Amino acid sequence: MAHSALCEDSSLYVVPGSHRVPRTPAQRAMSSDTIAPTDPLAMPGAIRVTLNRTSEMADNIYLHTNRS
Repeated sequence: MAHSALCEDSSLYVVPGSHRVPRTPAQRAMSSDTIAPTDPLAMPGAIRVTLNRTSEMADNIYLHTNRS
């Protein structure tokens, strides 16, 4: 999955390195359904990512949706 900025965008939250390991029990409890969390930063290890776009280029992030 890829996420590219069309404008400045601070709506993406990620857990760096989570593509390499199974979710922890705490992460699994917070992501076991499709309802968005009220506080994404409550996810253990989560950070907010701000992507930027200029007239020449855009920031991109590639995601692995580790569901194990």
